[in-house]
Amino acid sequence: HGLMVVDVGGGHTSPFAKRRTQPNTFVLAVDILFEQIANNPDSNAGFVCDVCTSIPLKDSSADLIVSRSVLEHLPNNDAFIAECYRALKPGGRAIHVCPTRRAPFALINRIIPNSLTRKLIKTFFPQWAEECGFPTFYDRCSYPELPRLHERHGLKIEELHLRYYQSIYFKPFLPIYLISVTYDLILWALQIRFLCSQILIVARHP
Repeated sequence: HGLMVVDVGGGHTSPFAKRRTQPNTFVLAVDILFEQIANNPDSNAGFVCDVCTSIPLKDSSADLIVSRSVLEHLPNNDAFIAECYRALKPGGRAIHVCPTRRAPFALINRIIPNSLTRKLIKTFFPQWAEECGFPTFYDRCSYPELPRLHERHGLKIEELHLRYYQSIYFKPFLPIYLISVTYDLILWALQIRFLCSQILIVARHP
């Protein structure tokens, strides 16, 4: 029957599961905005929904649920992770990667108005203008809160990767960029996990 993959925050592509190279995989792209998934060439179908309320699948029907830079935009990750557990088959996996709330760029992002964030992205990173700049909440997007949230809802953490490089956001401003790189290197060298800038989680439904 193949695999059922749910790409949360489907966007314009689904790089986690390319339909053309995996013909037996059914990719369902879900997003709260229709225009984000309307022309996704990698998905078999798209669905507009609020994943904090409901993932549009029956219980125990998904083999894989993936998201990339989505969790920071969800206002209720507790409800979303509960939905992941409900929708995943036993043995199914969730893979999520997101920035964390304690990273300097995330702190700045939460302080300044979203309209200003979008203008800054369009000015300094025009290649990201269509994919970035949506409102952020960073709900539970930190270490160790996010791994614990998965475990509390019954998902077993199989892999956990913490990343520290976030200076790319400051590259247009050389002095700030150099300070930021130094900060990143110190955090990485000392492995100060609760200040990591990005989390990648692979969790399995037992």
